Amino acid sequence: MCKLFFANKLKGIDLTILEKLANNMEYGQKDGTGLILETEKDCFYLKADNFKELEQTLLGYKVCNLLKTACLISDPITNIKTKVDLSKVHTIAMHTRTSTNCLGPEYAHPFHIGSNLFMHNGIVQVPDQHKYPTETDNDSEYLGYVFNYDFNKLNEVSGYYAFINYNLKQKVWKIGRDSTASLFLSKHSKDGLCIATSESDIQNFQNIFKVKSGKFRIKPFTMLQIGQKNVQVHDLARPKAKAIIDQTLMRKSMGVHYPAPQFMGKK
Repeated sequence: MCKLFFANKLKGIDLTILEKLANNMEYGQKDGTGLILETEKDCFYLKADNFKELEQTLLGYKVCNLLKTACLISDPITNIKTKVDLSKVHTIAMHTRTSTNCLGPEYAHPFHIGSNLFMHNGIVQVPDQHKYPTETDNDSEYLGYVFNYDFNKLNEVSGYYAFINYNLKQKVWKIGRDSTASLFLSKHSKDGLCIATSESDIQNFQNIFKVKSGKFRIKPFTMLQIGQKNVQVHDLARPKAKAIIDQTLMRKSMGVHYPAPQFMGKK
């Protein structure tokens, strides 16, 4: 399976924090790592075969050798390299990938879809997928197009999914799951949330930032809409038909320890 991670309301990060998060996220994941960084004014993303290569991109554009905080990253809309101070980053999202189809950094998440950045965990089959102008034939990119352009057809998608979507213009995050893919949630401050596929990634985050709080399973077919000032909870449409997915791919993606949560509650 792939893994998703999200944390907001942070008071800055550095490369050491990113490396610690990635080391835990990449355990058992070998086919791509992606990162979204949001500051008060900007949003940037990077993706590579693994975090070590992604980190070299950061270091390659590093401005401050000692603090390792000021970097140049391509703006996802203009593609212009812009200085970003990691100490001003307040929201991060990360994706690590175990491939069930093609390999290469172009298949790493997030996918840049219009004014959105989309990350996905799961395997899906999208009806009429070839009508979407994707850059790859990855099922996750097809799902990103459905989510952002044909949202009312989400219930026609078969398979299973959890996702993180960031709208670059509205500066709104949407994070959700179906009844199979796992997402856990924890609060790390009054308004700060940490959301992850794996409980161990939340625990790792809590250890790094020295916070303690309970972990909850997000309810099936629930989507959180996270803006600058508030969080809204929405229901996702349930599928019209039960998923028919190749079981070999399903087992490969899900892994032997993959949970199948059915409720939201403290463990």
